[in-house]
Amino acid sequence: MSDVPAITKSSWLLILLLAFIWGGTFLVTEIALTEMPPFWIAATRVGLAATVMIPFWGLRGFRLFTTPPTRADIAAVIFIGAASSAVPFSLLAWGQQYVTSGDLPPETSLSLM
Repeated sequence: MSDVPAITKSSWLLILLLAFIWGGTFLVTEIALTEMPPFWIAATRVGLAATVMIPFWGLRGFRLFTTPPTRADIAAVIFIGAASSAVPFSLLAWGQQYVTSGDLPPETSLSLM
């Protein structure tokens, strides 16, 4: 029995889909920054993800814990949500305001003349 995973065409397609989704978020954020502040972009991103995940959560019976949660459990969920989604997405959107993704400064000329 081999522990080496089989890399198939579907594996490569899933990698391409993941790259498209992850890369696309930077483009969408760049466009959204022309109309929205960074915090609202991050809030929209997290809210959209929550909306997509709710049906999957529903398929599991809307259970989050196997036993009734304690205050520590609830605090851990809030901390993990903030540390892994809300704060990083806010900082990425904020930073994208100041770091260009490939724009050349106006004084830069690409002509060979």
